[in-house]
Amino acid sequence: MKLLLIQPETKGTLLGQRSSRGKAGLVRLSLPVVAALTPRDVDVEIVDCRVQTVNYDEPVDLVGISVLTPEAPDAYEIAKEFRSKGVKVVLGGYHTTLLPEEAQKHCDAVVVGDAEPVWSRLLQDFRSGNLQQRYPEKGVGYCRRGKDIPRPRRKLLDPSLYYSFNSVQATRGCPENCDFCSIRAYYGGKFIKRPIAEVVEEIREIIEEDKKRSLLVRLGLRKPHITFVDDNLTAHREYALDLFNAIAPLGIRWDAQVTADVGMDEELIRAAARSGCFFVSVGFETPSNESYGFLGKLLRTCTKTESLDDVFKQEVKNFHKHRISILGNFIFGFPWDNITVFDDVLALAERIELDAALFHVLTPHPGTPVRKKLVTENRIASSNWKHYNGTDVVFVPDRISPDDLQQGLFHTYEEFYKPWRSLWRALSPRPGLCLRVAFAHSMRRKLQRMRAWRDPSFGPWLKDLRDDWSTYWRNSRGQQPISKP
Repeated sequence: MKLLLIQPETKGTLLGQRSSRGKAGLVRLSLPVVAALTPRDVDVEIVDCRVQTVNYDEPVDLVGISVLTPEAPDAYEIAKEFRSKGVKVVLGGYHTTLLPEEAQKHCDAVVVGDAEPVWSRLLQDFRSGNLQQRYPEKGVGYCRRGKDIPRPRRKLLDPSLYYSFNSVQATRGCPENCDFCSIRAYYGGKFIKRPIAEVVEEIREIIEEDKKRSLLVRLGLRKPHITFVDDNLTAHREYALDLFNAIAPLGIRWDAQVTADVGMDEELIRAAARSGCFFVSVGFETPSNESYGFLGKLLRTCTKTESLDDVFKQEVKNFHKHRISILGNFIFGFPWDNITVFDDVLALAERIELDAALFHVLTPHPGTPVRKKLVTENRIASSNWKHYNGTDVVFVPDRISPDDLQQGLFHTYEEFYKPWRSLWRALSPRPGLCLRVAFAHSMRRKLQRMRAWRDPSFGPWLKDLRDDWSTYWRNSRGQQPISKP
């Protein structure tokens, strides 16, 4: 039996782009985990469409596709092509879990939730010719125990295709209650922790493989680099503290996503730094105190009378004190945002001395409270999922026009990564010089590609979105079509 697992490509956004050398950023683990759940008598191949192309003429028995929301249109096209050749197709992932009825129209079977509880049965049903339309038949199948999550089969991937090959997942889910987050919609607040001993053993295996591939690692001149792809690595403080203490002797460098309030936890930061943490991605989201009740995760960090500006500055300072660089994430389009938000966030990012920053537009992902509210208020202009990428504006904001929101996003990127600003950050005496320089250079190149991608003379990427906006204004708002979405 031949199983082909496919990872579609997220297009039209700054994130997920290939580098100028044709490499992807980091390894996504969903398909290597599915491969690990597959019996060894099955021939498994993984195709990552970010760096590889799908061969539709290759003889395969079953195709599995992992689907994030902006990848759904491409995933459906891939599924259609294989099904036209008589090949059975299974869809799974965040999007299919949040919209299983939609996904079922494009495949032979859909996995709703995690693969661990259902994959073995699905393969048995396929082999017996009794493949069901949905797994599980009702509800959502979650992996309830961390020890049931297998180690990914990384050997099915080519390390030369990625800048960050050593992805590790210690936990799944996030207990935070952010109204805009698809992770919350998917897991419903569940948080799954793998046994720490298992995570440590997996990292040891990665170190040994790194030594085989790299002379510098073998000679001890460079430390192995691990990227934790957890949604929120520090969501459970005691677990995180135990994990950091366990990996400290391994001699690695690592990065991860954490919440902003970790910056106020001196013990946790110290343990992270001692275990090799050199870089964290933090969701600051917004500098507005109006976020209370909307971003519940900030309530642990400060009181309503405190300025988030002051709190963020202290958190960044605490990370820097332990030689940990910070990438700050901000979202534009919240109900309280007006035309000044872009310059406000830019000034904040400079003032609190972020090493790097990513900016996104609020995206009403399926299953989120934000989407439900906007649907009720008839403020969603497009449900073309390819534009749900954090870059394209698909809804009418409260206090700013869609056009100003779209242009403001790119204005902020352009301003933050201007050469003189990047040089000023590079000259800072704090640690992380190489990281700041490399990230700024990478972002400027991505912005150039993004401008070309969105140029009407280059391709039709935004044509359907402009058409959706024109229809929306005409039918729902009685206004003239906007010139740019």
